[in-house]
Amino acid sequence: MGAWGHHAFENDVACDWAAAFVELPDKRRWLSRKQDKMTRLRATLASAASNGELSSAAALERGAELEEVLGASEVVAALAGAPGYQLAAPDAYTEDLVRWIRTAKVLLPPGLLESARDAVRLVLDGSSLAELWGDDEDGAEWRKVTENLLQRLESKAGR
Repeated sequence: MGAWGHHAFENDVACDWAAAFVELPDKRRWLSRKQDKMTRLRATLASAASNGELSSAAALERGAELEEVLGASEVVAALAGAPGYQLAAPDAYTEDLVRWIRTAKVLLPPGLLESARDAVRLVLDGSSLAELWGDDEDGAEWRKVTENLLQRLESKAGR
């Protein structure tokens, strides 16, 4: 059975994304076809912008993609100096990611904070993932956690 929780890295999809992210090179090597970390962050955040009517199976798949968007947004927030509790106090699922964040000598590319902020807004604003969480108590807790991520990004990027 898969993990499914309110926070970005309490689900299998975002944890798998993070594990693959850590394995990427920090910078693209000459003639390398392998994506680098900043390119992966940009591409993951950009995926939040695709929309349209989805079948229920496609909505579930889209929800998983948006879990990656939230994970990528947490990485951007942490790199900007506003980590959520999962990256401030790592566990077995996030320790490699946190180790990289703490030792990375990375300047965030222009616009990346804003892209993360905008992506989280899109996820919160009626996305298939928001619909999957629903309006019950669990959905309210997910929204609270995700709005906290948005607030941390806004504090670093401006509104």
